[in-house]
Amino acid sequence: MPESDNFHVSGLTVRAAGPDRPALVSGVELTVAPGQLLGIVGETGAGKTLTIRAMLGLLPANLRGQGRVRFRGREPIDVADLPRLRAALGRRITCALQNPMTMLDPRQRVGRQIVEGVVHTRLLTRREARERAHRLLARMGFRDPERVTQLYPHQLSGGMAQRVVLAGCLMPEPEVVVLDEPTSALDAQVRVEVLELLREAATDSNTAIVMIGHDLTLMRQFSDRIVVMYSGEIVERGATPDVIRAPAHPYTEALIACSAMDDSQHRQRLATIPGTVPAPSERPSGCWFHPRCRHAVPRCAGEHPSPTVLGDRAVACHLPRLPGPATVSAADASKGAHHAGGD
Repeated sequence: MPESDNFHVSGLTVRAAGPDRPALVSGVELTVAPGQLLGIVGETGAGKTLTIRAMLGLLPANLRGQGRVRFRGREPIDVADLPRLRAALGRRITCALQNPMTMLDPRQRVGRQIVEGVVHTRLLTRREARERAHRLLARMGFRDPERVTQLYPHQLSGGMAQRVVLAGCLMPEPEVVVLDEPTSALDAQVRVEVLELLREAATDSNTAIVMIGHDLTLMRQFSDRIVVMYSGEIVERGATPDVIRAPAHPYTEALIACSAMDDSQHRQRLATIPGTVPAPSERPSGCWFHPRCRHAVPRCAGEHPSPTVLGDRAVACHLPRLPGPATVSAADASKGAHHAGGD
């Protein structure tokens, strides 16, 4: 499939309004092909939610976004061009944010909210929209979809509301679906079923999915590619099996060690990462992860790392654990700075 069909985010930066404010998100680059699922992981404060809100044109009024998004075969849109960006929302791109209740109008029945968008934009007739809504709700695990469409949001549990919102995301068969912790309110079995549906929908309709999540076990099972964020920037990206099997950044390695899927030592308790993600105004000099990194060397405290690239993998670390020869930044190449090891 040609690269022009990919959904692409380039140079995405988010700052608070006003002079001399540190970037909350810095230089984010994302690419996801039709039919693929891109997972974004990282601790609270990593910048994941701000990243997706910026590319949707949904930042709070006190924040400013820079960068561009490009939909399939179209000219890029500047994320500061809110009218153009929001014109795409609901047709080419749909989203489900963390609290599903904030995405449902308490004054309207669920069914009306699901069908109205595609009817208003003339993608489907009202009858076609109702039939599609019933099918999607059934696939989301509702035994009586018609009854669900007659309910008001306050009559839904958190898990029900989440599944209703996800069904609404799939109604227009968009090019891109953006999901922020889409299964957090669901029990384990329904969580897997919903993610299987999302993968199936992505494959069937060539929809690209960008999904934030904390559960690396689910990311390993359902995502094609993975991006690891720390303090507002990407520290590692690549194909999910490669990143999970052989993490190149110490932060990725630490996240995996903290997850339930790391059973190499059959621990009774999960590992933890000392410290917390620094606030933008409190970032240390050099690599922002170095105070928490067990592999840190003196260079890590004095110089911020540039990405090292090997094929479709990239890692922002002075001493990346990438297999084989890598392509390094011009600054590092001039210093002969590429080594094997950890940051």
